[in-house]
Amino acid sequence: MRICLVDGTSAAGVPGEAAAYVAELGPVLAEDHKVTIVTVDSGLLGTLRALRRLRKALAADRPELVHINNVSGWPLVLLLLVIRETGIVRPALALGIHGESLHRRQLGLNRRSTRAFGLVISPSASLLDGYLAQNYFARAIHDVIPYEMPYHASRLMASYRRLLASRRAGDLGDRAA
Repeated sequence: MRICLVDGTSAAGVPGEAAAYVAELGPVLAEDHKVTIVTVDSGLLGTLRALRRLRKALAADRPELVHINNVSGWPLVLLLLVIRETGIVRPALALGIHGESLHRRQLGLNRRSTRAFGLVISPSASLLDGYLAQNYFARAIHDVIPYEMPYHASRLMASYRRLLASRRAGDLGDRAA
């Protein structure tokens, strides 16, 4: 599988395990899959650089799935727009929620932008339930997978496969369109 992991490196309020999540997950997934990692640094300039790197990754690697972590607000919206505008590939979209960043500010913007995701992964049921109670991720597949490599990576791949199968069957529609 071709996977693009997108990570907000400086997300405020993210627990230590989440901060290291993509750095640990990427190499484990890369043992059996083609993995590209795009980091989103803080600030406007960091976001613009990430958008350029994401465009290049979409064109060069044509990922089947883009998994975004630790990104919210306008950077998340802009990443989704880049995915939509390229037209080169229409990957399935997964979102890793690792903290309360989507609840903190720009609630309406975050709620609307998260509608695009077909899969939502959380390390705890209570964190996921908090978002579901706020009407986030209504049409997405939800999965709770604790942080523990390589167990986490194998469970995550099963969730990715479930998302791709549902998408091919037409159950989720085209979330990036």
